[in-house]
Amino acid sequence: MHIWQYIFRTKKFGFPGQMEGEVVEFFTPRHMVVLVPLISILILFIFGLVVLDFLWIAILPPVYMSWLIFFNSVFLIFIVHVFFLRCVNSMMNIMIVTNFRVLRVKSTVFLHRERNVLHMKNIQDIEMYQSGILPRLFDYGHIVITSASGEYELNFYYTPHTQKVYNILNHICQKVVQKTKTQSVERQNFTNP
Repeated sequence: MHIWQYIFRTKKFGFPGQMEGEVVEFFTPRHMVVLVPLISILILFIFGLVVLDFLWIAILPPVYMSWLIFFNSVFLIFIVHVFFLRCVNSMMNIMIVTNFRVLRVKSTVFLHRERNVLHMKNIQDIEMYQSGILPRLFDYGHIVITSASGEYELNFYYTPHTQKVYNILNHICQKVVQKTKTQSVERQNFTNP
């Protein structure tokens, strides 16, 4: 497995609010295909700026060239700044799977953090959706984790390596169910000698 992949498996990763004895099985940000619309808008803005520059150069006298350079610089700095902020914000939307729970952490650069948690023992169903040419080609999809009550769902859009994440989640849930069953059997044997 390569070092830089979309799914990171690590035992040394920690996060704020991690419980004692909780081990991170894996975490993953959203797929890079999320940035495609943003990159295309950036390219369109830069192309539009270049076209406008050629028009302005043809129309304006040379006296106003310093203003044109200033306007271009400010506009380009603003667009690139917004682009990189959006890139960072999209990479700060991650899924964390531990041996106890599944977390969706949405953060932004500007003081916003949202955390949704579903404990492994409360998971009723895990669904995977990967339909269309692009999701199959670039290996991303949508994972929905439903709670046992059916009232709460965790939705993970643009999950990379959807089949692999789905298999790992099912495997961890099966281990938790087996562990819970053996603990309940041990409790019954202890109370009923």
